Amino acid sequence: MHSFQITEESSNIFTEIADFEENIDSNYVSDNYTFARNSWRKDTFKKISSEIKNDFSRFIYKEIKEVVTNNPVLNAIAQANVNRQEFKNFVVQHYFSADWFIELLMHGETLLCKLGHEELADEFRYNYEDEMGIANGVQVFENSHESWRQDYCQAISIDLKSEKPMDSTIGNHREPLKKLIIEKNGYFLAGMLAATEIYLVKEFQKIQLGRDKLFPEVFIITEKCSLEVVNKKKKNRKYIDDHIKHDALHYADILGPALTIVEKAKANNGIVNGYHVAEEIKAGIQAVTHAKEEFYIGLKDLILPGKISKY
Repeated sequence: MHSFQITEESSNIFTEIADFEENIDSNYVSDNYTFARNSWRKDTFKKISSEIKNDFSRFIYKEIKEVVTNNPVLNAIAQANVNRQEFKNFVVQHYFSADWFIELLMHGETLLCKLGHEELADEFRYNYEDEMGIANGVQVFENSHESWRQDYCQAISIDLKSEKPMDSTIGNHREPLKKLIIEKNGYFLAGMLAATEIYLVKEFQKIQLGRDKLFPEVFIITEKCSLEVVNKKKKNRKYIDDHIKHDALHYADILGPALTIVEKAKANNGIVNGYHVAEEIKAGIQAVTHAKEEFYIGLKDLILPGKISKY
């Protein structure tokens, strides 16, 4: 098993992602499926030139470093330099900040089909089905990410029905992204999706650390836990832990076909369907970076009042 790490010295993350294998939940993905997907990932990335892979590696690393690695809010959470209520305030706003994602998946699939990129469009659809808990055409709410989010919030006594998003969460993060989803092209949306997936991995790694330090009685499994308690804690953990495991794979699944299009576009000066594909994908990545930055700026007084100097 490979660990998923991004370092400045070795920022070519594509080989790592293509080889990245996790134990995918056998309840909804078979071993044969896992093997086939990993083989497809490796074959896809092998066909993309080192020039393109290295270019996007450096670009994405720079974006991640800016918005996640050096983020004072996330670093304070990871180190548990917040109290329980501040952590819960963060969880609530993070929950409300994500409700544009389904729209991105649905609209991205439609646009990419119209552009003639069925393979990339399929990845949007697969991601949508995973998000909604759909397998073999049947939706099971308990397998949806929304169900997992609710379990996570309930575990730390958050009543989402009584909560509401901050103005900054809506105006500076959610609404600008929704506007871009409607206005932009499929390549741009592919960049948005790739960025969202890889950012969540790095964000959730830090959130997981803070979660377990601040609420050990709810999330930490020990030898003293009964089977009933173990199963309950696994349910509580699933939203964060599953995204850390699998969003790197979703990222690879989007970026592989997207960069395949970039590779083929070299024969036409990078242009496909009237768009410079590489520039559009990067612009989509940067749009999510900017929205993430605005989201965390809006949280500074709520999460760490008077403690943050960067923003």
